[in-house]
Amino acid sequence: MHWTIQGSDAVVIDAPAERIWALLEDGPRLPEWMPIVKTTTGALEVLDAERTCEVEFEGKRGTVRERCVEYDARRRIAWRLVADTLGFGRLFDDLGFSFTLEPRSDGTTLVRNASYYRPRNLLATMLSVVVMRRKFRGIRLLALDNLRRLCDASHVEHPYEVTLSR
Repeated sequence: MHWTIQGSDAVVIDAPAERIWALLEDGPRLPEWMPIVKTTTGALEVLDAERTCEVEFEGKRGTVRERCVEYDARRRIAWRLVADTLGFGRLFDDLGFSFTLEPRSDGTTLVRNASYYRPRNLLATMLSVVVMRRKFRGIRLLALDNLRRLCDASHVEHPYEVTLSR
């Protein structure tokens, strides 16, 4: 596989890497932070695990099958497209995305999300420059914002403790 980076964004989350990693490797929770995913067959994400996701991209519904191709616990995880019904495979080779976690000394974590692909032809190259990089950036930013919302210590909801008096 040839990783050709097409874009990368990062956010600092007020949470330890372990908390963020727990969400990234919990396949059933994928739709909570990756909004284009409606359902997934993913379980615990590990190297070579495959998942099938029902997705909605730009109003079009389809299916993608992805494989976990990198797994370095609490540091880096990456998936690569295996097959899809939306046409990405006809346009791009080695389409994938990754998350890299960098713990910081203050207890926060820098989370970087990158998108990778190689356009297969001139039309795909033009589409990449004019449309797809921007679309994929929007997905990256939304995913990072959702990870922050779900993991950030200042946003984690704490259940109220209820004490009944007798």
